[in-house]
Amino acid sequence: MALRIGMDIGSDTIKTVVIHEDETIQELGIYPVLGQPLRRAKDALEEALEVLKDSTDSGEPVVLGITGAGSVGLTELIGADKIDEPNALAASISKLYPDVRTVVEMGREGQKYLLFERDEITGRLLLIDSNLGNKCAAGSGSFLDHMTKRLNFSDINEFAKVALETENPASLSGRCSVFTESDIVHLYQKGTPRERIAAGIHQAICRNYRSTFARGKPFKDKVAFIGGVSENQAVRKYLSDELKLDGNLLVPEHNRTLGAIGAALRASRRINIKEAIREIEEKISKPLEYIGTAPLRLDESEIIPPPDETDLPKKIAVAALGVDIGSVSTKAALVTEIDGELRVIASYYRRTDGDPLSAVRDTISRIHSQVMEKGIEIGEIFAATTGSGRYLTGDYIGADIIKNEITAQASGALAFTPDAEGIIEIGGQDSKFIRIHGEVIIDFEMNKACAAGCGAFLEKQAARLGIPISEFGDYALKGTNPPDLDWTCTVFTESAMVYYQQAGVPIEDLCAAVCLASVKNYLNKNVGNRDMGKKIVFQGAVAFNKGMIAAYENVLHRKIVVPPYPHLTGAIGVAWLAYRERPEKSSFRGFEQISEGHYKVDSFECRACPNHCDVNTFEIEGGPKYYYNDRCEKYSSVQKRKQEYNLPDLFEERERMLFSVYDKKAPAGAPRVGVPRGLMFSEYFPLYNAFLTELGFEVVVSDATNKRIIDLGLSTSIGEPCFPYKVAHGHYADLVEKGVDIIFAPAVLQTEQPNENLSEAQTCPYLQAAPEVIESAVGIKERGIKYIVPRLYFKLGKRHLARAFAKAAKELGKTEREGRQAFEVGIEALEKFRKWQDERGREILNSIGPNEMAFVIVGRPYTLYDKAVNMDIGKKVQDLGILAIPQDFIPLSEEDISDSWPDAYSRQIQKKLAAARIVRKDPRLRAIVLTYFGCGPDSFANQFFKDEVAKPCYMMQIDEHTADAGIITRIEAFTDTARAASQPKEFEFIRTSDKSILRLNGRKLWIPYASESARVLAAAMRAYGINAEALPISPDPGLNRARAAIPEDVCVPALYTTEDMLYRIDQPDFDPDKEAFFQGNSGGPCRFGMYYMLQRRILDKLGYKNVDIVTLGSKSEHGGLGTHFAMVAWDGLVALDLIQKMLHRTRPYEINPGESDVLFESYVQKICEILPSHKRRVQNGAGKFKSLIGTSHLEPLEGLIQLAQRDFASVPVRNEKRPLVGVVGEFYVRIHDRANQNIIRKIEQYGGEAWLAPATEFFT
Repeated sequence: MALRIGMDIGSDTIKTVVIHEDETIQELGIYPVLGQPLRRAKDALEEALEVLKDSTDSGEPVVLGITGAGSVGLTELIGADKIDEPNALAASISKLYPDVRTVVEMGREGQKYLLFERDEITGRLLLIDSNLGNKCAAGSGSFLDHMTKRLNFSDINEFAKVALETENPASLSGRCSVFTESDIVHLYQKGTPRERIAAGIHQAICRNYRSTFARGKPFKDKVAFIGGVSENQAVRKYLSDELKLDGNLLVPEHNRTLGAIGAALRASRRINIKEAIREIEEKISKPLEYIGTAPLRLDESEIIPPPDETDLPKKIAVAALGVDIGSVSTKAALVTEIDGELRVIASYYRRTDGDPLSAVRDTISRIHSQVMEKGIEIGEIFAATTGSGRYLTGDYIGADIIKNEITAQASGALAFTPDAEGIIEIGGQDSKFIRIHGEVIIDFEMNKACAAGCGAFLEKQAARLGIPISEFGDYALKGTNPPDLDWTCTVFTESAMVYYQQAGVPIEDLCAAVCLASVKNYLNKNVGNRDMGKKIVFQGAVAFNKGMIAAYENVLHRKIVVPPYPHLTGAIGVAWLAYRERPEKSSFRGFEQISEGHYKVDSFECRACPNHCDVNTFEIEGGPKYYYNDRCEKYSSVQKRKQEYNLPDLFEERERMLFSVYDKKAPAGAPRVGVPRGLMFSEYFPLYNAFLTELGFEVVVSDATNKRIIDLGLSTSIGEPCFPYKVAHGHYADLVEKGVDIIFAPAVLQTEQPNENLSEAQTCPYLQAAPEVIESAVGIKERGIKYIVPRLYFKLGKRHLARAFAKAAKELGKTEREGRQAFEVGIEALEKFRKWQDERGREILNSIGPNEMAFVIVGRPYTLYDKAVNMDIGKKVQDLGILAIPQDFIPLSEEDISDSWPDAYSRQIQKKLAAARIVRKDPRLRAIVLTYFGCGPDSFANQFFKDEVAKPCYMMQIDEHTADAGIITRIEAFTDTARAASQPKEFEFIRTSDKSILRLNGRKLWIPYASESARVLAAAMRAYGINAEALPISPDPGLNRARAAIPEDVCVPALYTTEDMLYRIDQPDFDPDKEAFFQGNSGGPCRFGMYYMLQRRILDKLGYKNVDIVTLGSKSEHGGLGTHFAMVAWDGLVALDLIQKMLHRTRPYEINPGESDVLFESYVQKICEILPSHKRRVQNGAGKFKSLIGTSHLEPLEGLIQLAQRDFASVPVRNEKRPLVGVVGEFYVRIHDRANQNIIRKIEQYGGEAWLAPATEFFT
């Protein structure tokens, strides 16, 4: 065997092996990339060259194969064979471990699932199934390293050992490292032992692998576990448990280098290593060419130094201690007032290190030491806490005041910059924006579920780049050409940074790019379209990073002010509040008692209900025991500082009425029919219950949502839908476990429509497909359970419903007559329930005084009425003394929103907008809107709601988090904001109507470019006298204009089309009086029909009210250009599809690169040129009628296609076989090269031929 070298270049490390002629494998050193992949690759090759000097002439070429995420740049540079990772692993597994059939890989950044099968003819190991992860798969290895430091373990080995030996792991969200880290913070802030968190982290990573990579996949023996994480004993244990392998998990000898070994085995090309090293050195000396952004400049911003605190008096009558226990750090400040000004007596900042109570004890001891060293005597000290651990810390120190972070940070900002109006606060895990008017908080936002904490993220990137975090900002300011990174999520930012890192971009530019991406992410997620005010203050420890200050200055084009003690503003702010709002007597335990007193932290699992809460306990020596994390407050209610408000619980009242409005029971022994909770259950259960019971069935309802139901749903659901949809899977699975005979699961496609001015009443697309999707995932039919799925269109009225329920009755073995009779009873029960709800709602609204305030809780029924899914939002609001009113208790059907939202087709969105209008008009009401990560319709509806409500509201994004500290913080902060809010500004009428294409009066109409179909559609419009052209494409790959205008996570087509529109507006020759934009339209249920409404709102807000948006589609009220235009456009688009198929059939095999593309372009132009004459054939004279029933009008187009067929057939091609790869999926993404990252050309590049689902398929 020839001498071989294999390299595996990952995102974080480089692994290298030498395979000697006697087939012995020599593993070389593992080199961390540290921001310089080419340098590290050179180091690895130099080591290999040293190894080879005894085996061969150092100048003699050797076989070199390279694999891994960072292999492309190096292989292209030195000419080595690039071996894709699955092929490399197939080669090494086949050679070294021939019995292995399944490979699980967990590296520092990536994870994989690979399933192999031995080819009976060739004997070669073939890859038959795989999952290589996706953009959002967080790296398990780097996350474990990060959490090792975060929880203050000495190294990864200690971390793993503790996790392995801990029996009861804490329950954590494992879908994404950002979510997992958020859960970790909330748990240790509630006193959960560090050991249980360590075990929970390892379990969560394995659970995430199971749900993301392994769901529905077979694990055939033998199963090999490879990658750096495979050395972690705790991960081995939990992975084996999650995959149900009974410990049969093989960790092979070369677990970290199998990729490199396989690359060496599969390679054939010989490379001169000395020459390769020389080429790398030459490349390193030349910077990568790419389109970057302007370098960071710190020109206008002001960093205020701390005042001199050496002149403090030796005797102080009153002082206040503020403690801010955050996710990453613990801060404290002792303040007083001297001559009317706040003065800081002592302060301290340190890492929390996963042990908040120890951190607090140490911090307060340091404060005490500083006071003693300064010789200051203080008469009385009051205390206050803030931050995510404020309640536990408050109990520990004896706090007089406990305040949410928003209020504390605002107080801290005003203490040093009394004219501040906008506050940017970025901590380790959370980020906030606070808008102040005078001393009143008038608006705020905190990061939602998926917004990672910028502080922890920046630290992680500093470690990746091998630089101290304290120097990160200095590096950033030295950058000259920062690349434009994807900033929509920090996981994506990190992936983009790794790409540029692998390409050799200087560390300085990478630091600047990360700062810019973090700033853009923050502004998009936390600020959105808000007015930030005149004076902007930047707080939090991240404000020490001058690169971040400069990034804010550069992006906002504004002066940024950094106050003194930016890292302490929360602690100072809450201390200042305690000083000014101090009670008559202090509850502070005293420095000595806190520093020297003993306490005990413990936990237990409560089994009083299916939630099985991990209840944490904290007990001070000689003091009471405190309880945390019990959802029902069975234990913690004893110590809660609560006031009895005697408010009606409308959520509970509604739940009782839902089940009691029809109270008959089936006879004993009746067949059992299961009805799953979730989805539209809370809207229609009285109907279903009465219908089934009247037919003689026992109705069995799935259990109320609890931890078990949630876990069932998470483990069963496929893909990444919204949280409530996952939970719905759990309810179906629960019914299967209950052993019901039948499951009754109606698909509600349309609800009732009480407003005659609104034509549609669609439900969510997920909802419409739920019965089929969930049945497939849960496997209901295959278990022998009868499955009844009536498809219901309530908008069509009682006749349709009676037929649908009669048909269902027949499926249940009853007669249609019995079904109709049972339906009449059911509809009567439903009407009785809704009548009670309306009357109770009127009674509640009438009971609210003119100076009182209530919160309307707005949301979809499957979120609004499931307290496990909405974190019991109603109770949390009412614990603050504010009445919580579910949206259905206000008169939604009486509010006509059709003047502003005539084409809103989703009934849930219509109800949201009606609620917004009612709240806007009623000064007593405020709104909290429940929304969920991944909810596509809400990404549009939330923006519309804010426009319509036009006063402070809170969008509360919830996910499968297990802790509620963040929810409580947000509600408390919103309550403070709502109570202090001034009268809203005069409301400006909202319009979302479109312009008739017949009334453009010569304006140029721009058609957004998705593919060449835009040119064909524009040509068809020109044939009808419309001055239409394809809209120029924005050159910005980051879509920064669109993302700045759209603060929500809308779908990709909405972003691209908006970006191109805004790019056109930015051009110097844009004339708003002579141009208009086109957008498609539909009546739902897809989000597509909301694109033009969103873009209309954006144009209006930017001041372009005179720029029209024209739509055509199923919702064109004004008729468009008529049927014959639709035929002309359709014929052109079908012709384009056929020619595109010829292109895809020919281009992969062409001998002369580019020839097929030139030919395709020529025929696109010919289609556009033929459409005017085609229009005449279709519409003029007798053709007007013949074209509707015949095909003779198609003859010229058919001739053109035949000509194209002949020309494409004449293109010289290679005689080779390629696999045919089908490309399907969302209509726009699959045909839009930028959106799909040129997937067609990539398939061709890697040896395939693509079959693309045609664009016209969308319309059929």
